[in-house]
Amino acid sequence: MDWKVIEGLIATGEGSEVEFKVRPPGHFKLARLISAFANTRGGTIIFGVEDDGTLFGVEAPHEVELALQRALELIQPPPCLRVRTLEANGVRVVICEVTRGRDKPYRVESPQGPARTYVRAGSAVHVGCRRGRASSRRPPGPRASPLRPGGASGSR
Repeated sequence: MDWKVIEGLIATGEGSEVEFKVRPPGHFKLARLISAFANTRGGTIIFGVEDDGTLFGVEAPHEVELALQRALELIQPPPCLRVRTLEANGVRVVICEVTRGRDKPYRVESPQGPARTYVRAGSAVHVGCRRGRASSRRPPGPRASPLRPGGASGSR
C-alpha cells in the first residue's frame, strides 16, 4: 500500500473496511475493532487521521505498534495483521491492515465478563449475535504474536 492508496482511502472516508484514528484508543477498544474487522471482511486502520479525514500524523509509530501488540493479547485466536509506517511531506501515518479471518470467531477477552465476538457493520463495531457467522465460542489457546517483522505482518 502506497501513499496514493492511503489518500484514496482517506478521501473515501470511514466505512465497513476503513477506520481512522488520530492515536490508538485503549487496548480493549482497539482489540474490539481489530476482531470486528477479522470477523467480517477485514479492514484497514489508519492512525494519524481525524474522523473527518484531516491528516494529523503520528509522532511515535513504535507507540502505535506497542498498542496494537497489547490489543492482540486480548484476542483469541490472534488475527493476522500487517503494520507499516508511511511518510509523505513530513507526515507519518501507521497503517494496520487486518486480514479477513480464517479461524473465526475472533473473541475479545474482557475484564468485565466473558469473551465476546465483535463484527463490523458500516463504520460501527457491534457485538456479534448467535445467528451471525462469528457466534460460536472458542476455548482459549496459546498466545501467539502475529506482529512479525517482514512478510505479511511486517512493520515500517
